[in-house]
Amino acid sequence: MSAIPTRVLPQAVPQTEADMRRRRMNKWIFIAGFVLPGVGVALDMPSWLVTITRVGAMFAKILFFCWLNVQIRWTLLRFRFDQVIRLGWTLLLPLALANIFITGVVLLAR
Repeated sequence: MSAIPTRVLPQAVPQTEADMRRRRMNKWIFIAGFVLPGVGVALDMPSWLVTITRVGAMFAKILFFCWLNVQIRWTLLRFRFDQVIRLGWTLLLPLALANIFITGVVLLAR
């Protein structure tokens, strides 16, 4: 009996701790914007073009999130801490409790 499941290719199973660390890092690099899905894998592109595209995608995502941050900070009103606390107790807490209650009812009704 093999230790590797039959449906998984052997190269898809991490062999060492370094492989597992590399896979976790690849997820964070994708979230950070360095890798575009399908670029260089599904398309047959030269490596220099893949590199330029990935770096360009990273900078485009950075610029987009900087722009979004500026738009949010410049357009929304600034609340005092007592207004935020009042909002939390009078609106957000009842909404959260109602959400928990409705979710429980839906799950019990199944």
